[in-house]
Amino acid sequence: MKKLLLILTIPLLMGAGCTISLDDNNSDKVKELEQKIEKLEAEQQTEEDTSEVNAISEEDIIEETAKVTDSPSNNTLTCSYGYSMFGGSCVKIPENAHAVNNGADAWLCNEGYEEYNNTCQKKEVPQQNDEEEEKESDEILIAKCKAQKESLEIKGKALIEKYYQDKYFEILEMIDASDNCADGILPETIAICRDGHATLARNEATKLTKEYETTVNSAFAKVYSECLNGNYNPNL
Repeated sequence: MKKLLLILTIPLLMGAGCTISLDDNNSDKVKELEQKIEKLEAEQQTEEDTSEVNAISEEDIIEETAKVTDSPSNNTLTCSYGYSMFGGSCVKIPENAHAVNNGADAWLCNEGYEEYNNTCQKKEVPQQNDEEEEKESDEILIAKCKAQKESLEIKGKALIEKYYQDKYFEILEMIDASDNCADGILPETIAICRDGHATLARNEATKLTKEYETTVNSAFAKVYSECLNGNYNPNL
């Protein structure tokens, strides 16, 4: 357009009915002027193209990143789905995360995920090797066996005491039946007789109880040993 105006202007400057005679020097100047005009036109076109690109970029920003709309009900700004309001602007929420309103964060990772470079990555659970698992299993088994052993010792003590009492009265009754102290003439003699019977009964009951206690302890020791070998019996 500017080139056309320049061509039309030259005759007007020369006057009506004038003929322009261009020598080589003037011809070069005209060509140079035409090149400058073309350069200016190209720069103008570039500015127009850049404005167009900038306008599109702004639209993209408004549509894709701002995601802010006016709420007609309360005249406040709200963010579109997938974005969270933070610091007066909308922040995109990454996958495996959720929006929060705690004043310090725009979003937090879901349970089982952790933040890494503005993303939420699944937490890695450390895998135990076979040796660690076996050690942990052994420790649990030992703890169970020890607890069972302590429980059996308490039960065994009660069994042994009951066994002694039962044997004592059983033996005393047998002794009294074989030697009736009531046949004594003097009361002192009867008391001595009965004390003697009781002593005999206690001694015999104690002897039998020790044998019984050895048997019980041996049985419980066997249970504990089998338990440590993996044969845990929860019913004992």
